Amino acid sequence: MLLVGAAVSIGLVGAAAEGPHTVIGFSLPTIGVVHYNEAEQITSVTGFNIGLGYSARYFYAEDGLQPNRFNGYWGWGTIALILPYIEFGTAYPIPVGRGDQYIVFDLGLIYIIPYIGVSVYF
Repeated sequence: MLLVGAAVSIGLVGAAAEGPHTVIGFSLPTIGVVHYNEAEQITSVTGFNIGLGYSARYFYAEDGLQPNRFNGYWGWGTIALILPYIEFGTAYPIPVGRGDQYIVFDLGLIYIIPYIGVSVYF
């Protein structure tokens, strides 16, 4: 119950747009919020990472993150709240449920170090 209260108080639960509002996974961010533009398209995700820092990821496409296609992104953040990083990569969301939730696989580079991640947007 305390975790749900904390998630609501820091804005991890929203109700503005149809579709996912929260991201949890083994990627950057590890837990965070999904952001939409005026056309209700996913443009970015922000939140906290497993490295005890902050992460922000922005999708290149004008139509935002789209299912069943590769979506380029760039991002930045911190590790241990003070060590900065920058990332580039691609994300491939697969719709689940009624199509308003995604399992997202991503492949990217943090500086020159490759990584693979998986997240759930719900």
